[in-house]
Amino acid sequence: LFCSNDEYDIFKQQAHLDYLRFLEYRSNELIPGGVLILCFPCSNDKGLFGFEILFQILYKCATLLQNKNYSIILIHYTFTRLQQGELTLDEFVKDHTRFLRSWAEPSLRETLERNNHRSNEGVETLLDQFWNLYEREIFKTFN
Repeated sequence: LFCSNDEYDIFKQQAHLDYLRFLEYRSNELIPGGVLILCFPCSNDKGLFGFEILFQILYKCATLLQNKNYSIILIHYTFTRLQQGELTLDEFVKDHTRFLRSWAEPSLRETLERNNHRSNEGVETLLDQFWNLYEREIFKTFN
């Protein structure tokens, strides 16, 4: 970067605010029962992600929940370690979900809290249901 630490902090703060506003505006555009999943994947030299099925599982889980008024942002990497046998399926499912949840859940949580006026308990319940369903679907798909 070609900026001072102060400038970097200002850009970082503005990027955070822009991202929150983007999520808020996109979530307000959803029709009742709609699902919005934004994916920002990286591809390999063959133009493939190496785990396209996980996007389908993410969408399936989002559509299986009774309340579908939320958005999810997904950025991730390939699952080469699983394919090469360096991880068991159970390890992959847990690691992948933990990784995805660590950065995707705050955005999902904020969107649920802002747009649907749920209680904290209601938000927690919906988040837990979503991630449990997500783990089960990954496991079923790759088992």
